[in-house]
Amino acid sequence: MLSLLKADLFRIFKGKLAKISLILAAAVPFLIVLLYLLLDLSVRYIDGEATGISMFTPLSIIKSSFSMSDNMGLVIPIFSAIFVSLDLSNGTLRNKVIAGHKRNAIYTSHLLSSIIFNAALILIYVSATAIFAFIFFKIGGPLSSEEIRSFLYSVFLGFASYLFMATFSTMIALVLGNAAPAIILTVVFSMILSLIPTVFMFMDYESYKYVLYLIPFFANGTSTISIPIDGLISGGLTDIMFIEGMLSFVIFGALHVFLGMLGFNKKDLK
Repeated sequence: MLSLLKADLFRIFKGKLAKISLILAAAVPFLIVLLYLLLDLSVRYIDGEATGISMFTPLSIIKSSFSMSDNMGLVIPIFSAIFVSLDLSNGTLRNKVIAGHKRNAIYTSHLLSSIIFNAALILIYVSATAIFAFIFFKIGGPLSSEEIRSFLYSVFLGFASYLFMATFSTMIALVLGNAAPAIILTVVFSMILSLIPTVFMFMDYESYKYVLYLIPFFANGTSTISIPIDGLISGGLTDIMFIEGMLSFVIFGALHVFLGMLGFNKKDLK
C-alpha cells in the first residue's frame, strides 16, 4: 500500500501538469486580490470623493478563496480527476492488478494521493491569497470572539470541501475510466452543490435548516455569500452549522468511497 502511494504521488507531482497547477495556485491569488482592490477603490472613491466604506477585508477575501464555483475551486478538482484517469488510460492500473496489488489498495492509494494533491494546492492558494490580502487590505475594526470562531469554522470547512471533492473525483474517474466525462461530472457536481446555498438564500428555510446543513457545501456556502464590511463578518457560521457541515463531508465522502470501491472492483480493466 505504501509503495503504491509513493508511486502515485511521484507520478502526480513529477508531471508538468502538477507543476503548472502549483504555479497557478501561487500566482493567481495576486491577480484576484488585485481585482478586489480595484473594485474596492472604484466603490470607495465615487466621483473622486472618498466614501470611507471598504467592501472587502483580508478575512472576507480569504473566505472567498475557498469557493468551489470559480478560480482554483474548479481547477483543483479537474486536475485531480485527470491524474486519476490517466492511470486507467495508459494501462498502469491493469499492470498494478497483474502485479498482485489488491483493487481496494489501488483505489485507496489513488484516493489518498488525490486528497494530498488537493490539500497541497488549496493550502498554497489560500496562503498566497492571505499574504496579498493582508498587504493590500486592512483588517478593519476589532473582531468579536464569535466572528473569529466563525472565520475559523469557514477555513476548516473550506479545506474539508476540497478533501471531499477528492472522494468524488476519484470515484468518478476510476469507475468511468475516462478523463473527459470524469472532468465534466466533477465540475457539474461541484457547481450544483455550490449553487444550492445561493438558491436558498432567497427563501425562508428556518423550519428545515438542520436538514439543509447536511448538504455538502451548504454551511460554508451560506457563510461566503455575505460580504463583510469594515471587518464585520455577517452571515457567520454557528456551532451547529459547522458540526453538520463537517458531518456532511464525512457521510457523503464515505459513500463516495464505498460506491467507488464497489464499482472499481467490478470494472473490467483493459
